Amino acid sequence: MKSKITLIFCFSLLLGSGYTQCNTIVPPWPASQQITNDQHLYGEGMFYWICSGVTVTLDSSDGSVFVMEPNSILNVNGASGEMIYAKENCVINNYSDATLAVSVNPATVTLNNNGPGNIIIGSSCPNITYDYSMVGGSGAPCNVLTSTEEETNQVFTIFPNPVAAGQNITLYAEIPTHTPFSVLMYDVYGKMIKSTQLATNQLSTEGLASGTYYLSVQTPSGTQRSKIIIY
Repeated sequence: MKSKITLIFCFSLLLGSGYTQCNTIVPPWPASQQITNDQHLYGEGMFYWICSGVTVTLDSSDGSVFVMEPNSILNVNGASGEMIYAKENCVINNYSDATLAVSVNPATVTLNNNGPGNIIIGSSCPNITYDYSMVGGSGAPCNVLTSTEEETNQVFTIFPNPVAAGQNITLYAEIPTHTPFSVLMYDVYGKMIKSTQLATNQLSTEGLASGTYYLSVQTPSGTQRSKIIIY
């Protein structure tokens, strides 16, 4: 196994893309794509947000940026000019001939260079900050809302589901009548598209396109995350 891991001190000179190793801003969809399940990926030079516990095999890409939430895995078979930000307990396997620029804490991330390429580690920042303000703030990271976390804390039921576009969704919950509760709605890319306080159990789908969405409902009895389908 070949291993070449090089320390450098200034990624901005290499990247010229507006991203530095000290801080990265997670942009909203369509500038970014949230990845919530294991898959092969052909990158398109955009921002990819890999959720916790997900394994992505990158077969090709050109100038993409990746943020890896904890415990995710990235296998790189083909790449060119990628920038990778990885949190704790992530694994990056480079099987390609590409040079990967990564911002990590080497003590908490596993880096394996198994091909003719290279892994360049930035070391000028002791900590990396992740700005989620453009995708809904601290509640938006995909470790909060993923397909594996649906129907957690069964505090309400949804009817109808699927629901026709424009119709109301009824949330049946064991809470006192007229008790306000918070509802957040996300699209499949993790972008928050609705945030509201409800005093009744009716949630409107007016103006929403057909597709799959995720609800996060916070009540005095707890928080539940569920998938809904609008047709």
